[in-house]
Amino acid sequence: MKKSKQYFQDERYKVETTPQSRRMSHWVYSPVLTDTETGTVIFDLSDSDWDLREAKESEGLIMMTLARYPDGATTYKIDISPEKSEFILDGSVYPVSSINVVLDGIV
Repeated sequence: MKKSKQYFQDERYKVETTPQSRRMSHWVYSPVLTDTETGTVIFDLSDSDWDLREAKESEGLIMMTLARYPDGATTYKIDISPEKSEFILDGSVYPVSSINVVLDGIV
């Protein structure tokens, strides 16, 4: 399995995943969001069980659909505003620095 990379907002931001093997040959693709101009990691879920299902861009936001291994049936949508260092989950706004804690709290 190989790393995957997607670029957003005219290649200003990069979402990168590295596949991680879980039991019974399941793979988890946990995302890392980086500012390509500064090299700053905005958030890093690479040591988690969060699997990136989709990432796309709309109206200045990076929208991600995530599932938590091993429950691949339930997905969560987060909208990230890297410039504001915020993300939106279920209509609530959080600082992006709290993404790990907030995501862990919803499951």
